[in-house]
Amino acid sequence: MPMIHSQEDRDLALQVWAFYADRNATRTAAMLAEEHGVVIPARTLRQWAQDNTWLDRAQELYRQQAPDLFDQTRFTLVAAGPHSSRYLFDCVRLLPDGSYAVAKPDRARVAAAFGNLDRIGFLPVTKAEAAAHHPTNAPMLPAGSDETSIAGMSDADLLRLAHGHLAAPTDTDAE
Repeated sequence: MPMIHSQEDRDLALQVWAFYADRNATRTAAMLAEEHGVVIPARTLRQWAQDNTWLDRAQELYRQQAPDLFDQTRFTLVAAGPHSSRYLFDCVRLLPDGSYAVAKPDRARVAAAFGNLDRIGFLPVTKAEAAAHHPTNAPMLPAGSDETSIAGMSDADLLRLAHGHLAAPTDTDAE
């Protein structure tokens, strides 16, 4: 028989998920149990997050709780966009014969650059499920399944793609 959770527990779960557990259902379940004595399975939290648009609600709560901090964070991410793009461009060089010279980029910096560009709406680097929760984003490329999205591409191919020298993967590529 499924467990019935009070609205108070659901609201607490949203708050913990949004502000303390990095929007991670497993961490949220552990924190709820350890710190509040509320037992809600991680799979239930994942379902609530998806069905109840927790991402949108969390962003709205964040805006309400700290509007200046929210605006400053958004400004900082957008301001870092050109730096992210420049780093990616510096990592890949098109050679006269049409091949590419890929520098040995720092994997963490590549991930940070793509993550920043994704968050400000330029790339669908996130998995398809996460991209579906960002309807206001207007990504330049479509996000596919985990197997076909650019989230699974190599660093070198991601860099080439960022320069427009590689076609975006499609769902038919996985077949």
